[in-house]
Amino acid sequence: MTEKQASLISEFLLLTSFLESNNVQLAFESDYGASELTAFIDQFPKSVFGINYDIGNSASLGYSVTEEINSYADRIINVHLKDRLYNGSTVPLGMGNADFIEAFKLLKAAGYKGNFILQTARATDNDHVGAMKGYVKLVNSWWMEDGS
Repeated sequence: MTEKQASLISEFLLLTSFLESNNVQLAFESDYGASELTAFIDQFPKSVFGINYDIGNSASLGYSVTEEINSYADRIINVHLKDRLYNGSTVPLGMGNADFIEAFKLLKAAGYKGNFILQTARATDNDHVGAMKGYVKLVNSWWMEDGS
Protein backbone atom coordinates (compact mmCIF):
# COMPACT_ATOMS: atom_id res chain seq x y z
CA MET A 1 0.00 0.00 0.00
CA THR A 2 1.30 3.42 -0.91
CA GLU A 3 1.53 6.31 1.52
CA LYS A 4 -1.27 8.10 -0.37
CA GLN A 5 -3.55 5.07 -0.09
CA ALA A 6 -2.82 4.69 3.63
CA SER A 7 -3.55 8.39 4.17
CA LEU A 8 -6.81 8.17 2.22
CA ILE A 9 -7.95 5.14 4.20
CA SER A 10 -7.02 6.79 7.48
CA GLU A 11 -8.93 9.99 6.64
CA PHE A 12 -12.08 8.15 5.58
CA LEU A 13 -11.98 5.92 8.67
CA LEU A 14 -12.17 9.07 10.79
CA LEU A 15 -15.65 9.60 9.32
CA THR A 16 -17.00 6.21 10.43
CA SER A 17 -18.75 7.35 13.63
CA PHE A 18 -20.25 10.39 11.94
CA LEU A 19 -21.54 8.31 9.04
CA GLU A 20 -22.97 5.65 11.34
CA SER A 21 -24.69 8.17 13.61
CA ASN A 22 -26.29 9.84 10.59
CA ASN A 23 -27.24 6.58 8.86
CA VAL A 24 -25.15 7.45 5.80
CA GLN A 25 -23.30 5.05 3.53
CA LEU A 26 -20.34 6.05 1.41
CA ALA A 27 -19.76 4.23 -1.89
CA PHE A 28 -16.38 4.13 -3.62
CA GLU A 29 -16.19 3.83 -7.39
CA SER A 30 -12.79 2.65 -8.54
CA ASP A 31 -10.87 1.47 -11.57
CA TYR A 32 -9.03 -1.11 -9.46
CA GLY A 33 -9.19 -4.73 -10.56
CA ALA A 34 -11.17 -7.20 -8.45
CA SER A 35 -8.39 -8.24 -6.06
CA GLU A 36 -7.14 -4.67 -5.56
CA LEU A 37 -10.62 -3.32 -4.90
CA THR A 38 -11.38 -6.17 -2.49
CA ALA A 39 -8.18 -5.45 -0.56
CA PHE A 40 -9.04 -1.73 -0.51
CA ILE A 41 -12.67 -2.02 0.60
CA ASP A 42 -11.79 -4.61 3.25
CA GLN A 43 -9.98 -1.81 5.11
CA PHE A 44 -13.37 -0.24 5.91
CA PRO A 45 -16.35 -1.34 8.02
CA LYS A 46 -19.25 -2.74 5.98
CA SER A 47 -21.75 -0.77 8.00
CA VAL A 48 -21.02 2.48 6.17
CA PHE A 49 -18.52 1.87 3.35
CA GLY A 50 -19.29 0.05 0.15
CA ILE A 51 -18.77 -0.02 -3.61
CA ASN A 52 -20.54 1.67 -6.47
CA TYR A 53 -20.16 -0.94 -9.21
CA ASP A 54 -20.11 0.54 -12.71
CA ILE A 55 -20.80 -2.20 -15.25
CA GLY A 56 -19.74 -0.03 -18.21
CA ASN A 57 -16.46 1.15 -16.74
CA SER A 58 -15.52 -2.43 -15.91
CA ALA A 59 -16.35 -3.51 -19.47
CA SER A 60 -14.22 -0.70 -20.87
CA LEU A 61 -11.29 -1.83 -18.74
CA GLY A 62 -11.72 -5.46 -19.83
CA TYR A 63 -12.55 -6.73 -16.35
CA SER A 64 -14.51 -9.94 -15.75
CA VAL A 65 -17.96 -9.21 -14.35
CA THR A 66 -17.93 -12.70 -12.81
CA GLU A 67 -14.62 -12.17 -11.02
CA GLU A 68 -15.60 -8.72 -9.81
CA ILE A 69 -19.05 -9.54 -8.47
CA ASN A 70 -17.89 -12.83 -6.94
CA SER A 71 -15.06 -10.95 -5.21
CA TYR A 72 -17.05 -8.19 -3.52
CA ALA A 73 -20.80 -8.60 -4.09
CA ASP A 74 -21.47 -8.15 -0.38
CA ARG A 75 -19.93 -4.66 -0.57
CA ILE A 76 -21.86 -3.38 -3.61
CA ILE A 77 -24.41 -0.76 -2.54
CA ASN A 78 -25.10 0.90 -5.92
CA VAL A 79 -24.82 -0.23 -9.52
CA HIS A 80 -24.32 2.11 -12.46
CA LEU A 81 -26.01 0.74 -15.57
CA LYS A 82 -23.81 2.00 -18.37
CA ASP A 83 -22.45 0.37 -21.49
CA ARG A 84 -19.01 1.07 -22.92
CA LEU A 85 -16.82 -0.32 -25.60
CA TYR A 86 -13.62 -2.07 -24.57
CA ASN A 87 -11.07 0.76 -24.14
CA GLY A 88 -13.75 3.10 -25.44
CA SER A 89 -16.53 5.49 -24.62
CA THR A 90 -20.10 5.20 -23.43
CA VAL A 91 -22.56 3.78 -25.97
CA PRO A 92 -26.30 3.02 -25.83
CA LEU A 93 -27.17 0.07 -23.60
CA GLY A 94 -26.65 -3.21 -25.42
CA MET A 95 -24.21 -1.72 -27.96
CA GLY A 96 -20.99 -2.16 -25.97
CA ASN A 97 -19.06 -4.79 -24.09
CA ALA A 98 -20.96 -4.78 -20.79
CA ASP A 99 -22.42 -8.18 -19.89
CA PHE A 100 -25.64 -7.08 -18.20
CA ILE A 101 -27.28 -10.49 -18.18
CA GLU A 102 -24.35 -12.12 -16.37
CA ALA A 103 -24.06 -9.16 -13.99
CA PHE A 104 -27.74 -9.33 -13.13
CA LYS A 105 -27.60 -13.11 -12.66
CA LEU A 106 -24.68 -12.77 -10.24
CA LEU A 107 -26.19 -9.82 -8.39
CA LYS A 108 -29.45 -11.72 -7.92
CA ALA A 109 -27.57 -14.80 -6.68
CA ALA A 110 -25.74 -12.58 -4.17
CA GLY A 111 -29.04 -11.15 -2.92
CA TYR A 112 -28.35 -7.62 -4.15
CA LYS A 113 -31.12 -5.23 -3.10
CA GLY A 114 -29.43 -1.86 -3.71
CA ASN A 115 -29.99 0.86 -6.26
CA PHE A 116 -29.59 0.65 -10.01
CA ILE A 117 -28.62 3.99 -11.53
CA LEU A 118 -29.05 4.53 -15.26
CA GLN A 119 -25.88 6.28 -16.42
CA THR A 120 -26.56 5.88 -20.09
CA ALA A 121 -25.57 7.43 -23.39
CA ARG A 122 -27.63 10.41 -24.47
CA ALA A 123 -30.12 10.09 -27.27
CA THR A 124 -28.67 11.10 -30.63
CA ASP A 125 -32.06 12.49 -31.75
CA ASN A 126 -32.60 14.56 -28.54
CA ASP A 127 -35.53 12.31 -27.52
CA HIS A 128 -33.98 11.68 -24.12
CA VAL A 129 -37.28 10.66 -22.51
CA GLY A 130 -37.88 8.11 -25.27
CA ALA A 131 -34.34 6.79 -24.94
CA MET A 132 -34.73 6.47 -21.17
CA LYS A 133 -38.02 4.59 -21.55
CA GLY A 134 -36.30 2.22 -23.97
CA TYR A 135 -33.39 1.72 -21.57
CA VAL A 136 -35.76 0.94 -18.69
CA LYS A 137 -37.60 -1.63 -20.83
CA LEU A 138 -34.30 -3.19 -21.91
CA VAL A 139 -32.96 -3.37 -18.35
CA ASN A 140 -36.19 -4.96 -17.14
CA SER A 141 -35.97 -7.60 -19.87
CA TRP A 142 -32.36 -8.37 -18.93
CA TRP A 143 -33.23 -8.56 -15.25
CA MET A 144 -35.91 -11.13 -16.06
CA GLU A 145 -33.70 -12.99 -18.60
CA ASP A 146 -33.15 -16.06 -16.44
CA GLY A 147 -36.86 -16.38 -15.72
CA SER A 148 -36.73 -15.45 -12.05
